[in-house]
Amino acid sequence: MKRILLFPIAAIIAVLAVTGCEKPLPEGLKGEIAFISSMDDDGAFDIYVISLPSKEIRQLTHTEGRGIENVWLDWCLAGPIAFASTRDGNYEIYMINPDGSCEVRLTENDYDDFYPTLRWDGKKIAFSSSVATKKGPPQKDIFIMDIATRKTKRITRTPEDEIALNWSPDGKKIAYSKYVRGQPDIFILDLATKTSTRITDNPGEDLNPVWTSDSKYLIFSSDRTDTVNVAGERLYSIFTVDAEGKTPPELLIHKEKYTMGSPSISPDNKWIAYQFKRVDWNWMYIGIRSTTNPKESYTLVKNIYFNRNPVWKPTLD
Repeated sequence: MKRILLFPIAAIIAVLAVTGCEKPLPEGLKGEIAFISSMDDDGAFDIYVISLPSKEIRQLTHTEGRGIENVWLDWCLAGPIAFASTRDGNYEIYMINPDGSCEVRLTENDYDDFYPTLRWDGKKIAFSSSVATKKGPPQKDIFIMDIATRKTKRITRTPEDEIALNWSPDGKKIAYSKYVRGQPDIFILDLATKTSTRITDNPGEDLNPVWTSDSKYLIFSSDRTDTVNVAGERLYSIFTVDAEGKTPPELLIHKEKYTMGSPSISPDNKWIAYQFKRVDWNWMYIGIRSTTNPKESYTLVKNIYFNRNPVWKPTLD
């Protein structure tokens, strides 16, 4: 397999909770990463953006209420960030500008809408929706909305849940996780033919697929290497696979007694951002690692809260 080369503005917050002496970031590393955190300590999970290399953090959403989530971020080239939120009682899809302005609600249903992903131009959004069925429990299928008109089209109709969507940078396909016999594997939906191709087939859980900028490879998280249930928790590592599924997945990031998930790759394919947690921690950090040098890794967000779902800002560079 070919190796991957791989509203007013919210106040800027310094990363005060970092402990110890952190390695300085390498020269030339720049960009922005959106992520979810409860660091403002009001009980809700809000959206933040960290700027590199300064590590300055700004808060985009200011949601109150214990247990309220703003989650499942996606950032498109045109600018907006999509997310799902429980602020109105169930999961609905929202969109916000990266300066915190123009927050808008896109869906309003009695059922849950999850895992939004924006087409590169910001004109269409795909998401998973938990639509009621005549028989049995609700099933999560894929829908696509035209954002200007709010017209929504159902794309899949299967008995299995389809979650964790990610639109390819070329706009032609959507990668997602689909439950098969109770276990999620990675699939790719071709939007021109409306056909799906299975990319992984493993008894472990393969989740959160994201594309490299050339739309040729996927990065995803999986517990396929975890054979021991540590403290009642399955541990995830990060893998890559070609988007045609012709070669077996390759392990990229793994550390004993750590779980790592929600990967996102930088626009130049040189860095992977991810959430990570040790089994005996009650918090979660955001880190990045080089796609070519396993020893080159850095912790970006380190505090006593759950920080998760990092997403790089896409660029044309």
